[in-house]
Amino acid sequence: MTDHHKLPQSMPAFKVIAEVQHHLERWQKPIEKSIEPFVKSVSILEKASIPMSKIADQIRDTMERSPSALVKLAEYGWYISMDSTFGEIIELGEQIEDEEEEVNKSVMNLYRGKLQEIQDELIRNFPHRSNTIQA
Repeated sequence: MTDHHKLPQSMPAFKVIAEVQHHLERWQKPIEKSIEPFVKSVSILEKASIPMSKIADQIRDTMERSPSALVKLAEYGWYISMDSTFGEIIELGEQIEDEEEEVNKSVMNLYRGKLQEIQDELIRNFPHRSNTIQA
């Protein structure tokens, strides 16, 4: 503290407290104003933390269910392309035992819709086989 802010040692405690409170009150508004963006950020993060935990749970669930769904589809002879969504893979893999015919139709329609795209990619990757691929 500078000399003009020193409190006399003989000053009663309640006066010391009152003097300190007076100085704190003087700085309260500027301090509140300076930390306002931080307080808002914390509030936004607190609000986002609940959805983030739900998203984390969904990701964990997806990562646990996807491998078995892929294996199940492979057991029925289906290869699922890398551009399939996890949702598609899980849905088809979990349905194939009970609804094999429906799943077969769904996967066939999926590949029919992407046939030209698949053919173009194969030709790009294996140009020496383009005649066979296009046959």
